Formats: sequence, structure tokens, C-alpha cells
Amino acid sequence: MLSDSGIRFYTGLPDYNTFAALYNFLRPRSGFQLNYYNGYTNAPKHPSYVVSRGRPRNLNEIDELFLTMNRLRLGSC
Repeated sequence: MLSDSGIRFYTGLPDYNTFAALYNFLRPRSGFQLNYYNGYTNAPKHPSYVVSRGRPRNLNEIDELFLTMNRLRLGSC
């Protein structure tokens, strides 16, 4: 965030403003909750049904996006 060269190296984007614009475009809207573990099924589920597996999230969404872009850019997947 402090230098354009750092953002360019770690994410492949030209500067922080571009990264912030990408985040604002991809950011989940209010009321949306991403659930990785519900699977693909046609069975109806109550809206309050939440599956909690794994560790709870500790990072902000923007930090998760940065780390994801970093892993993709540096090929450490």
C-alpha cells in the first residue's frame, strides 16, 4: 500500500488505487455471506443454516484479497 512498486510486485496491478478499485468491485454486498462448505445440492435449506468448518476468519476481506493475489502472482499455490 505504501509503494506502487510493492503493489506491482506482489499483485501484478499497477498501483494501490487499482487494487482498491478491484476490491470495491469484488467486495460482497451487505446481506451476502459466502459459504464454502454448503456443497452442491438441490435440497432446500433454511436461510439461517450455516455450516462452520475450519478455523474462523481473522483477516479483513481486503487482506484476504491481497494474499490471494499475492499467491497467484508469485505462483505459491
